[in-house]
Parts: sequence; C-alpha cells; structure tokens
Amino acid sequence: MKLRRFYEYSLFTAVILCLLLSMISINCKTGLDASQIVLRNPHVYNVNYIFELSPGNEGIDRSRDLKLWLPVPREWDSQKAVEVVSVDPEPLAQYEDPEHGNKMFYWDFGKLPVKSIYQVSLKYRFEALGTHPEINPDNIREYDKNSKEYNLYTRSARMVHITPQIYVMAKEAISNETNPYLQAKAIFNFVSRKVRYQQHRKERGVGTDVLLNYPLKDSIDGETYYEGGCDQYHGLFVALCRAVGIPARSVVGFLMGAPWVGMGALGVDEKDLEPFLPIEFELSPEGLAGTQNLTTYNFQNTPIMTFMPHVWAEFLLPDYGWIPVDLNIGHSFGYLMVSRIIMSKDFDVLIGPDINMTNNEGYGFQWFPINGGRTDLMQSGVWNIATIRIGKVKILHHPDPFPAEGYFQYAENLYPVNESEIRLSKWREERITAFRKAEEDNREADLKTIREALLCDQLQQIVGKEKFQKIFETYLNLRFTSHKPVPTKKFRKIAENVYGASLDFFFKEWMDHKSLPQFKQDKYQSPSK
Repeated sequence: MKLRRFYEYSLFTAVILCLLLSMISINCKTGLDASQIVLRNPHVYNVNYIFELSPGNEGIDRSRDLKLWLPVPREWDSQKAVEVVSVDPEPLAQYEDPEHGNKMFYWDFGKLPVKSIYQVSLKYRFEALGTHPEINPDNIREYDKNSKEYNLYTRSARMVHITPQIYVMAKEAISNETNPYLQAKAIFNFVSRKVRYQQHRKERGVGTDVLLNYPLKDSIDGETYYEGGCDQYHGLFVALCRAVGIPARSVVGFLMGAPWVGMGALGVDEKDLEPFLPIEFELSPEGLAGTQNLTTYNFQNTPIMTFMPHVWAEFLLPDYGWIPVDLNIGHSFGYLMVSRIIMSKDFDVLIGPDINMTNNEGYGFQWFPINGGRTDLMQSGVWNIATIRIGKVKILHHPDPFPAEGYFQYAENLYPVNESEIRLSKWREERITAFRKAEEDNREADLKTIREALLCDQLQQIVGKEKFQKIFETYLNLRFTSHKPVPTKKFRKIAENVYGASLDFFFKEWMDHKSLPQFKQDKYQSPSK
C-alpha cells in the first residue's frame, strides 16, 4: 500500500520529512490537493517499564506457571525512533506476531532460581508525534479488496464478532452514506451515542458479544444503550467499520501522565504508587486475577497520575493510511494527542513463543483467559492469572534535558500557523499565571516545565523566527538520529552556531536561576510608520 504524506511546513519540517522518508519508506506523492496527514511536534519519552510477579508458595507448578510475555513498543506512523535501552533480566526469547507485527519478550521464571518476587525492568525511549489529518472525502479511491491488509482488518473475530445484529447497527449508523471517510465518522457518532462508560470486564468478560448482551433503556428518551470500557467502545467501532467494508483495528497502550521525579523533588517513592482502579485488587467470579496498574501517588492531597491504560482505534483510507479515533479521551476523530505509548495493535493477538494453542493453562490478561493462543489485548502482559494472585506494572518516565519538554509545550501553540500569534499571546499569560500558582503550591516539577517552555519563547524572540526554526531542525534531527538525549550543552552549541554569536546571557538564565526568565532590553527602535 502506498501512503501519501505531506508534512506541514513548521519549526521541524525538515527533520520530520527527512526522518520519515528514510525511516519508514513512505512514498510521498502530490495530487491530493490540500489533503494530507500531518505528523508533528515530537514528544520524547524515556521509560522504565517494570513488571512484577508474586507467585506465592502454594499451588505453583514451576514447570508450567511462571511464564511471562510482555509487549515491546515498535515503530508505527506516530511512534518513531524507538530504542530499547536495556532489559533485565534478559528474555528467554523474542517474538513478533505474524499478523500485525506486534513485538514481545518472553521469560520462563521456572528456569531461574526461586524468588518471592520476579521483576522485569524494560527501559526504552521513543518519539511520539501528534496526528493531524486533513482529508478531502472526494479524493478517496476504492479499497483493494484482494489485499492481505484489507482482508485481515475486515474479518470477524472473537473480540469483534460481526453478527447479524452488528450488520443492522452498521446500517443504522451510516444510513445511505457511501463514502468510507464519512461512514467512519457516522459510526464514530453512533457509538458515542450508543455506549456509556462503565467497567464490567471483571464480572462479564470482553468483546462486542458481551457488550451487546446487556442492553439498557434510557430513562428519558427510551433509546437503547450499552455500558462498557474503552476496549468495548472501540471494539464496537471496529466491528461496525468492518461490517461496512472499512478496515479498522484497535490500538492498545497507555496514556502518559506526569514525569516521575521520585524522592528528590516530591518526597515520594515507588512504594507510594497505587493502582489505577480499586478493582485491580479483586478476583473475577471465576477466581482469575488482574494486573495492578500502579499509576498514581498523592502529593499534597492531590492525586498525580504517571500513566493510564487505554485502548483507542484507527481505520484505513486508501492513499492516506490509518486514521486514529478516540471515543473516550478528547472524543477525537482523526486528531490524536501525542502523550501515549502504543504497545500493540488489534484485538485477538497471537502470543509466543512457547504457548499452548489448545489449553490456556490459566494464562490470560486482566481477568480474561487466552483462547487458541491469543490474548484479547496485548497491553501490560500475559501471565498465569489462575494460579498467581499478584501481578503489578509500573511505568516511570522522565523527559530529556532542556529544551525537550519546554519546546514540546511551546510548539503546541504554533498551529494553525495563521493563528499562532494569538495563541502564543494567550498562552504566555496562562503560563505566567500557572507559574505563580505552582510557586505558591511548591510544585517544583511544574515550575521547571513551565519555565522551560517560556524560555523557548524567549529564545525565539532573541534569535528571530528563521534562526529559531533552524536551531530546532538541527536539534530534533540529532535527537531522532542518535536515539539519545541531547545534552543542554550540545543544544547551546547548536543554538550559538546558528545564531552566530554567544548566547551566554540566555543560558545563564536557564542554568543559574529558577524564577521566570528576565532579560534586560538595551535598545528600543520604534516601528516605522
């Protein structure tokens, strides 16, 4: 399939265009008028993904019960420069599922010395990019219905079971619409109306069949609706798209929250982290366990979330590629914020190696056993949820050195280009107010982030827009190609080389002070009339 991409002229157009062409083998072609999918404003994450199993001493068969499969992020359209930094302990094997290309590592702790807790630490970094489609529905050609991709993502499966009821609902959703982009939008609105958020996974199970088995009536208008979590919202969206011939799949991962600063700034430790949902401590009616997502800690009576498990979806358009949708976070059709990790794609993922295809042997994910060697979602990991009571996951992440986080926050205000000045003016006022509030509350991490963003704004005003653009093209190019953090000293050298003069006064503001940036104006020239 040929994807046609045109990358919006922005502060980092050159690096994105160069890297995406060289790293993804995308064929860029003209002829789609103003239609395009824009990937912009990369946000870098340095992640320590920690998974713990506490098997206990009773009822454990060490030859069978201590296996673990964890997902490993890979590159997708909006997730680039993925680098696995370290894995401890080394996995017994690596695996890539043959259908979707999802990657995973495999351990068998039964082959290791006996421990009360088995822990895996997987460190990696990646660049997440925001997705901004600009699609002209008139430019969408027909699908190649003979392609492997089309048939894979229009099939009926266990989690997205395309039943007669699904066909009826799909017809109701799209009415007489024939354009696939507009059909997908109609399905998005239909699911928004028909499903209300409520977690029932532990008691009822998963999939579209389970969702539709529990219809409810609205007390006001009498309309039928259903209750489910994010996986069932997007499972229904995928099923309805497939029913009308639109390839669609789930996207499984985590929303990224506050960077982990640990003991130094906030006086909190990893032991202070608490589960995302209280039900994660509980067993299902069948006695199966769920992974405890240790996402949250309290600081000054305020809950701080470091990550959140989430499922969203995407559908395929010829020549454009995969278009993201999120019915829960931001209620976004097409546009997608960058603060997320993609762990895997699609439901019913085949896991491996060393998986029993006929007997699940107690293995599964989040209260739900695998079936035929497939897990409904490959998110936090697959382990023996029937015999082991406690599995925990922590995702601790931190940003690169200045200006990484500051530039990301600042650059979010540069689009649309014709509105950037107004957006920046409003943003400056809001950030200064937020800085003062963070000072009052002694929120050191927030102070640092806000200050870095305002310093990027100051740098642009000092060096001018053209040189500012060149500075960050060079900086981002180095960050992407090296797969490593760019030290502030190296960024300073880049900035001064482009500017053509010393920026010592600017970097002293960054290095030597913690207040808002302040610069003395030596000369003022009245604008010409």
